[in-house]
Amino acid sequence: MSRYFLAVFAILMLMGCQSSPQAAPTVQAAPPPTPLKDWEFSSIKNSYLKASPQLKIGMVTAVLPSEHLAAVGKVNVKDFVVGDVLSFVDSNGTSITLGKIEGIEHNRLEIRYQPPQNGQRDPAPYDLAIRAAQ
Repeated sequence: MSRYFLAVFAILMLMGCQSSPQAAPTVQAAPPPTPLKDWEFSSIKNSYLKASPQLKIGMVTAVLPSEHLAAVGKVNVKDFVVGDVLSFVDSNGTSITLGKIEGIEHNRLEIRYQPPQNGQRDPAPYDLAIRAAQ
């Protein structure tokens, strides 16, 4: 009987000493941008253009996160071609992700962007889309 008791006791001790599974830490995505007034967009755009006049800059107007698609307006669409790569940044200049133009419709660009990584968020309306010089 004592052997049985010792065996059960040993098993219970081993089970009690095992660490319980830990949940993976969650990383919260950055909050969406606050709406920019036209003068704020113009001011930010002019700051970028002052440093690099060859940049082409637009504003995200709509997003379909499930498809990783963003519409970008406030641009001269004639300055772009399908396949151009743009960087999405917030109004503070923080990089969000990259995307490639898949279509040009009327006065907007249709861009498929790379899915967000840990802690990043999808582009959102009022973010900027910037293409470097070609």
